[in-house]
Amino acid sequence: MHWADFKLPHFAKFQVRALLDLIAGGDKNQLTVKQFQTWHDLIMYAVRDMRSHYKDRASHPNSVSWAYYAPCWKQIERAKSDEEMVAALKSLRDSINME
Repeated sequence: MHWADFKLPHFAKFQVRALLDLIAGGDKNQLTVKQFQTWHDLIMYAVRDMRSHYKDRASHPNSVSWAYYAPCWKQIERAKSDEEMVAALKSLRDSINME
């Protein structure tokens, strides 16, 4: 098998939530800065992949999905420290749970 035959996984909102729950040690536990730092690359890949799916939907004139998650995306973009990113991921996780 050639390396080009491998496909990267896609993360929808429920997979992102499941990933964050798994890393945090359960759906009742909050993600810690240490956990975020340890799993940074995987978490950020999953979140960016999820966002790309919603960004594609945003081109549709009646996209409520993009608007629903827009505050989360802004908070993630504005995060300047690991602590701020953990807070942004908590907001995203809460939004996924409430949808």
